[in-house]
Amino acid sequence: TRLYYRIMNNLDLTNWTKLPSLSGMLFGNDENITLNISGENLVGELSGTIKNLTMVGNVTGGGFVADSVAEAGLIDNVVVDVRYDENNGYYIPSKVTGGVLVDAITYPGLYIGAITGRNDGVVKNSYAFGVDITANFGHGALTYAGGIVGLNYGSIENCGVEFYSFAPESGISNNQITADYIGG
Repeated sequence: TRLYYRIMNNLDLTNWTKLPSLSGMLFGNDENITLNISGENLVGELSGTIKNLTMVGNVTGGGFVADSVAEAGLIDNVVVDVRYDENNGYYIPSKVTGGVLVDAITYPGLYIGAITGRNDGVVKNSYAFGVDITANFGHGALTYAGGIVGLNYGSIENCGVEFYSFAPESGISNNQITADYIGG
């Protein structure tokens, strides 16, 4: 049974633990619904649909929305955006750290992107604005990093990235890209 969820108001998801998988639908009531998320990313594997959300905060995992998008999965009209820091009075980047380590025989690696780490489905009409992406190296696997998706075998349509940076955990300064493979 595929379940359908509609988020009607902005939510703060502090110390969030990701849903292992989602095969149903999760929609924001409109494109102005914001999830302020800290902790893990929203979903492990997405084989359903996530649509009409803005996401801000600090997460660990493959990307803000999901570690991976399965062939039947769809991400549509999702924005990862900067967030307002009330303590300092200015906007700061949202952050995704880590990646999803896949130990598959065919394509082993660490995948990380603002939206998802690996895409075998469809990501469309989605954007990343002001996101810091930090991959954790040293797992003995290749690292695939991208502004939208770390590794793509699906479809990316009408997506964009603005003001992003990549840096390994060891601390290379922002606006440098360090990974085995870099994508958009």
